[in-house]
Amino acid sequence: SVNLAMEEEELSSKERNQLLLEIREEAEWLNNIVDNILSITRFGDHVQQIHKEPEIVEEVVEEAVYKFRRQFSAENIAVKVKMPNEILIVPMDAMLIEQVLINLLINAANHGGDVSVICITVEDRGGEIGFIVSDDGKGIAADLLPVLFDDAGILDIWNEAGDANRFMGIGLSVCKTIVQAHGGSIFAENLLDGGAKFTFILPGEKGETDGA
Repeated sequence: SVNLAMEEEELSSKERNQLLLEIREEAEWLNNIVDNILSITRFGDHVQQIHKEPEIVEEVVEEAVYKFRRQFSAENIAVKVKMPNEILIVPMDAMLIEQVLINLLINAANHGGDVSVICITVEDRGGEIGFIVSDDGKGIAADLLPVLFDDAGILDIWNEAGDANRFMGIGLSVCKTIVQAHGGSIFAENLLDGGAKFTFILPGEKGETDGA
């Protein structure tokens, strides 16, 4: 929007329309983040409120990486995806799981230190599907690990990162809520050779029926 206001006379009609389209898409994306935050109170203990459809995991991951690239300017950070050879289909709310992946990607880019590579690895664990987001940064402070996904962790991350990145701390709490509402689990750890690793696990195609 700043570019559009400052350079309006220099931009062609096509360039202005493209910027307006990107602004609209960004607004819709931010609206989805707000919806996800509100989902903390909407879901509660009622997992059946999640409407799940069988989704191809590779497509969900690719869409999350695409949206991350559109919304986060980090040309110096490579994103690598490792998928099993077979097609994996998982019952999920695709928009919400995409948001989990986007939040984890942004969290790694913002809080990982000198991150140069973020890797998304998907694993078939026999009835469960593991999603791993790892980076080669500085890792997670030891005092944050036990509270990373709850309110105390959010406050610590806000104090460390500053006001500009508050959504990132909130995002971790939202990630936990969404994954648990899908009947899954999420946890974080540090890698022995440096960097952080976030893992969330969802029931596979036959792991859990949709309670909606």
